[in-house]
Amino acid sequence: MLAAGALIGRDREEARLRQRVDEAADGHGRLVLLAGEPGVGKSSLARIAVEHARASGHVAAWGRCLETDGAPPFWPWIQVFRSFARTAGSERWTTALEALTGAAPDGDRFRLFDTVTELLADAAAARPAVLVFDDLHRADEASLALLRFAVTTTLDQPVLCVGTYRDGEVPADHPVAALVGEAGADVLRLAGLSREGTAAFVRAVADRATDLDVDLLHDRTGGNPFFLGEVLRLGDAEAVPVSAEAAIRTHVERLPADTREALGEAAVLGREVVPSLLAAMRGTGTEDVAAALAPAVRGGLLTPPAGRTAYYRFGHVLVQQALYQQIPPAQRVVLHARALAALAPFADEPAYAAVIAHHAVQAIDSPAARARARDLAERASDRAAATTAHGTAADWARQALALVEPGDPARGGLLIKLGRASGRAGDLTEARRALDEAWELAARAGSDAAMAAAALELGDQVLSAGTVDVALVRTFERTLARRPDDAVTVTDVELRARLAAELYWSPALERSRALARQAVDDARTLGDPHCLAGALAARQYVMRGPDDLHERLAVGRELLDLARSLDDEDLELGARRMLVPDRLQHDLAAADAEIDGLAALARRSNRPLVRWYRQVFRATRAAMDGDLDGALDEVGRAEGEGRRLGVQPAGLYAAAQRFLLLRQAGRIAEVEDAVREQVARWPVLVTFRCQLALLLAETGRTAEAHAALDGLVADRCAVLRRDSLWLGSIGILAESAARLGHAEHAATLHDLLAPYRGGIAYLGVVAWWGAVDHYLGLTCATTGRHAEAAEHFAAALRLHEHWRAPLFAAASRAGLERSAGTCPVDALSRREREVLDLLAGGASNKEIARALTLSVHTVERHVANVYGKIGARNRADATSYALGSRLTARR
Repeated sequence: MLAAGALIGRDREEARLRQRVDEAADGHGRLVLLAGEPGVGKSSLARIAVEHARASGHVAAWGRCLETDGAPPFWPWIQVFRSFARTAGSERWTTALEALTGAAPDGDRFRLFDTVTELLADAAAARPAVLVFDDLHRADEASLALLRFAVTTTLDQPVLCVGTYRDGEVPADHPVAALVGEAGADVLRLAGLSREGTAAFVRAVADRATDLDVDLLHDRTGGNPFFLGEVLRLGDAEAVPVSAEAAIRTHVERLPADTREALGEAAVLGREVVPSLLAAMRGTGTEDVAAALAPAVRGGLLTPPAGRTAYYRFGHVLVQQALYQQIPPAQRVVLHARALAALAPFADEPAYAAVIAHHAVQAIDSPAARARARDLAERASDRAAATTAHGTAADWARQALALVEPGDPARGGLLIKLGRASGRAGDLTEARRALDEAWELAARAGSDAAMAAAALELGDQVLSAGTVDVALVRTFERTLARRPDDAVTVTDVELRARLAAELYWSPALERSRALARQAVDDARTLGDPHCLAGALAARQYVMRGPDDLHERLAVGRELLDLARSLDDEDLELGARRMLVPDRLQHDLAAADAEIDGLAALARRSNRPLVRWYRQVFRATRAAMDGDLDGALDEVGRAEGEGRRLGVQPAGLYAAAQRFLLLRQAGRIAEVEDAVREQVARWPVLVTFRCQLALLLAETGRTAEAHAALDGLVADRCAVLRRDSLWLGSIGILAESAARLGHAEHAATLHDLLAPYRGGIAYLGVVAWWGAVDHYLGLTCATTGRHAEAAEHFAAALRLHEHWRAPLFAAASRAGLERSAGTCPVDALSRREREVLDLLAGGASNKEIARALTLSVHTVERHVANVYGKIGARNRADATSYALGSRLTARR
């Protein structure tokens, strides 16, 4: 299809691709996907990008996904990085290669991905890079996940990723389909050549005059360049084959018998054929292999080993597939068995685990061969899991399970492996199904240990932050009920700790805390540091709430010390992410030191998740510092990074922080849709209902706000659990009651807040809502106890100034002035004074909007701000204030 370095009939696509290479060199990275049927020229077009890149002084690398089973995880990336390692010669490339091949696995996929993309970005900063990933429809899940990660990370880097795939083999739920929707993805769909393109192709490619009719060729081949080339190679004017596969078969039939036999054996090995392996299969030497394959090389069916390429390669995968399909099924089994025998010298090499398992599965002809294939498939699954290729690990675990005989005790273990791999690959439905079956098998067999293993693995896979997984709770409870009573074991502690965490968001919060306390006590008795660390982590997690701050700090410090002694980065992250919000309720300097500790852990571990938590807390601190625009930017960056990493709480954290910030900026109405969405999505997290009540109150929808507040404050706020959201939520309700002038609810909220005077209202993990005294001041002012209100506002002001939180300090100062009767009218802006005058004259919000040429929404916001500044609870209070201000002005 190539003629003089250019493609035939692809001028538009070629120009587009060259443009993308040039744009990437200017720092506009993206992903270009070339889609089309087999043989349409996707790879040839991709080669144009590589040639153009190299001619422009860029670096280019090519990675092919194997069209047959048995490829190692990350295979296309391994090829790309080998190319870079040869070109750049950097030790960092070698390190990345070791991580991809599993020579240095640590089980942290995010860290692996981040290392790879950081290295790629560094290399591209020196020379723009073009990476081609051929045949993505055959890529393993891990390779596609890394490609998605790399594309979204390098959009502002001089990196162009080009992928090819057969669109007919990519249904809507295929992982490649997700790439099409990625930011920056550009899809070029290649169809067959036009009649004019077909004619040009015939003129350029035919090595001699042909009497084949161009119209017939086009109609029969659909303009498919590979099919055209095969027909032209046959040069038979009497019978044009009906398909490319038929043309290949016709071509092969004209070869010597020994060549046909060798080609069939080569097709069993795959598209790329190592001469020594084929020689071992045939029982000959490599010289005999070369002689047998020479006619196929001359006919263009194979390319011979050359340069760094130590293998034969079929000219197109369609050739290999057509040859393989011609082999009778029984003969395929024999040939795969011979391939397996040829691979025997590599049986202990991890890189060959997948290809060996592939041949073993295809070579089953007896019970012994079936058992061998099952063992090798399990080994391939373990190998893939070790390299974080969880989708591939799940695939091999499924194959191993399909080979297990009924009643085989190995089934339970394989189900646990499948559940673990599927869960880590993001398929929680399959993970749950597999682990539930593993648990039921163990229960029927009376195996307490296997039940516990399945339950704990299920607990690791299920993410239930903000929700209660009733089925998982039941599984833990049933497992614990079957445990022996004679002695406590590490497994017992692990089960209790995990159940405690699962119950945290349930009504059984006190039981959750009791279980965690018992787990810690038992772990101390056992003296196992890892067991104690897990129990302390659960205890730290479930103790979160308005009480026990100092005990939580002690537990957090102990867990942090233990994590350091065990050199466990996961434990250290867990301890610090809980310690930061606790420190932010106790000691600002200690909190900043804890955040610095996260930064040091991020540098030491190079883990994206650690960096993400640091980003989240940077947003918290920016909000405290009063930098609203900077804090909103930090929140946006943290949310984007969290979603890219697949962190479940990313959206929740961003929603909590954004509500606080936009409310402080007087823009609370902007988050209404988001708050309503969170209310619907997270019914257990009642704090979102509290936010909605405040939003309604501050935007003038008093009837709705009253109804919402009534439901939330009923029975002394019984709907609110005393968890990490409780104190912040009570503060939000106090704001709402003050806005609405609801004295009865304010009195109830005052009683709930009073025990925490002098403390800080914190919401969850990420939102600092300031001094409890500020909310006590609001409730006192609402109930007419202005002297008490002034005392509370003064205390809040001192705390906010000590914590260097200027916006919170300003709010407390305004409350103090209102309570002392010293709030001047000039505290209002010009527009707010205009609104107040019209409001005092009896104008409705709609009438004010018409008079001032504003939207009703804007008027509602101004009214809410006026109420807040003058301490008004309703229009009557505002009118009295306005009249009093006028009298004062006249005097």
